[in-house]
Amino acid sequence: MGFPEQSFRHLLAQLQRELQDDQGLWTLRGFIDIARRIYALSSDTKVISKALELMTLPEIVRLARDECYQVVFAPEQNFYPDLSLVRGEEKFALDLKSTYRMPDRPGQVSGFILGAFIGYFRDRRSTKNIVFPYCEYTAHYIIGIVYTKVEVPDLPGVYPLEQLEPSPPQCGILSSSFSPNGKSPATSRAVEITKISAR
Repeated sequence: MGFPEQSFRHLLAQLQRELQDDQGLWTLRGFIDIARRIYALSSDTKVISKALELMTLPEIVRLARDECYQVVFAPEQNFYPDLSLVRGEEKFALDLKSTYRMPDRPGQVSGFILGAFIGYFRDRRSTKNIVFPYCEYTAHYIIGIVYTKVEVPDLPGVYPLEQLEPSPPQCGILSSSFSPNGKSPATSRAVEITKISAR
């Protein structure tokens, strides 16, 4: 049947609209605890990467299941890929990656790592740090998010939930607009899905 690339492209376009406001700033402003405190984001790439994963993964999994794929998650953080989509004999690797634009080098990004060169890239039948042997995948896809870091001097900080701005309407903390100064540490501009040949 093949990978539902068009459905994924449509979903990614939708997620791109939901992840940023009209000014292109990221809609996520922080994490909330049970005491109704919002912990603002820093510009740390690991925090931003994990937050992007948390915001996109549920919809990606929903779409995969709607397309009748079994979704197999990587058992460990250092395993490839993040998701394996399995339907019959087909196996598709789906990896989420994010990186930021280099502020001092227009048109360039920081880059990201695809995997361990000494492992499954060399030995395509290896099961070390990979969900299924590399050679069993029909194709490999990367969902790449490229963002621009926005330096915000008064973040990170802790703010009461009451400082969550009323506009736009709240759709839960992850898609509401919060900010004491109207900015968050990242703005997303490019969401793309790329296919890499399996063989």
